[in-house]
Amino acid sequence: MKMESIVHKNTWVIIVYYNGLEWIERCLKSFENSHFKDQIIVVDNHSPEKKGIELIKEQFPAVKHIELNENIGFGRANNLGIEYAIERNAEYVFLLNQDAWLIENDCVERLVKVAERNQDFGIISPVHFNSEQTALDEGFGIYLSTSKNWQWASDTFFESKKEIYELPFVNAAAWLLNLKAFHKIGYFDPAFFMYGEDVDLVNRTLFHRFKIGFVPNASIVHARENRLKSINKASLSYSEKMQFYGQYLALLKNVRWGLGKAFVKFQTLWLTHIIEQIAQQSWKRSWQILFIGFRMMGRLIQLYLSRQKYKRGFSK
Repeated sequence: MKMESIVHKNTWVIIVYYNGLEWIERCLKSFENSHFKDQIIVVDNHSPEKKGIELIKEQFPAVKHIELNENIGFGRANNLGIEYAIERNAEYVFLLNQDAWLIENDCVERLVKVAERNQDFGIISPVHFNSEQTALDEGFGIYLSTSKNWQWASDTFFESKKEIYELPFVNAAAWLLNLKAFHKIGYFDPAFFMYGEDVDLVNRTLFHRFKIGFVPNASIVHARENRLKSINKASLSYSEKMQFYGQYLALLKNVRWGLGKAFVKFQTLWLTHIIEQIAQQSWKRSWQILFIGFRMMGRLIQLYLSRQKYKRGFSK
């Protein structure tokens, strides 16, 4: 497919911004030679740090800016950007983390080109490298290693790579969404604030018989390896609470399983987490995790109704 035809594919880039001054300039500069550089939306998720937003307005005036009056969470903020793109007849949207940037100038074009020939894929990702480009991003490496589709490794060794490979999961740091599939799958579930919303959307994508995949000749940097914080053994941080909450919610909402199986999976993981904390004599952390789990169980009726809604398929 000629590049000229790709240019005519209405594709928008969506970046959710929150305290991202450290990365946002490099992120946006990586689009300088992209055909889609004038179709970038930055959603300011009520970031307390304003220097990054000022930088965007001064150095990247073509970027569309959606400013929010409160932090509504990662998924909901992306939903607003997707709505903006759909209102402008988008065919694809490329979701990119603020701490990520393109390696190839035409990375998005490559993804769209592959997507056009593989309409059975709902989510397509580039390859994720670490910030030094010396290795795969650790998380992305895990996704590849847990994939039953080992053919990519053989093909890479023999230099006979295919244009796309299936994966059971890839995180939402860099997703090309085919909006034809997206209208069936639905938006990010606003029940998630941060963590777990990408797992939920992947499960719904697979439930509606669309595939997840990555394109080996398109790549990004995901600069997250230096942001691991030491764990406070006394109590859970806010971020940790959100991680546990997101994990449990994604398990209970997994529409690929019946509710009974989902509940058993949740309960097993919940009890495992509690036992791990007790073994470390982290009493407050174990009580906090216990409370998060009980909170989940108090929402079972609501979760059942939500599962049924997303199984039916809808636009929003």
